[in-house]
Amino acid sequence: MKSFMFMSMIACAAASYKCPGSPAEMHASCEVTATVKGNCSDVLTEIKARLNGVNGWSDPHNGGNYTLISADTTTVQGQRTTGKAPHYLDKFTLVLTPVSTTSCSVAGCSESQGSSFLDASTNYCDMHNLYCGTSAKCKPVKYDFVITHEDFGKCIEHEASACVV
Repeated sequence: MKSFMFMSMIACAAASYKCPGSPAEMHASCEVTATVKGNCSDVLTEIKARLNGVNGWSDPHNGGNYTLISADTTTVQGQRTTGKAPHYLDKFTLVLTPVSTTSCSVAGCSESQGSSFLDASTNYCDMHNLYCGTSAKCKPVKYDFVITHEDFGKCIEHEASACVV
């Protein structure tokens, strides 16, 4: 157990989060590193499919609207606008790194673009809902992933149960 906790601390400390920035001086944010069972190419394909609403995929966290800003082979930048008025905007960056041929690390950072402090796990859910699978009550488009571990950097609220409502 001690070695697992030590490795978790190393993984969290080693994560290099690429945060998109925010014009708001005080704003909610979340940094997460998730280990997902699946190769990074499939994880990237699934994230982009969800961002683009393929096969009718929609945000399970209060019906927000996702937009893909950019993507290459390792990095995805996007944004999510809340579904219910008043509308709030969050921007996020996800960086994918192979852990093995069957496991991928997703290091993400999401930041609210307006003044905020607590966000009821919204910045976490902005990212989590793009890589979670049916074991976390998420609806996959093509690939059904299992999250084997999540570590958090700066992230006050990160309840997975808040992500699918």
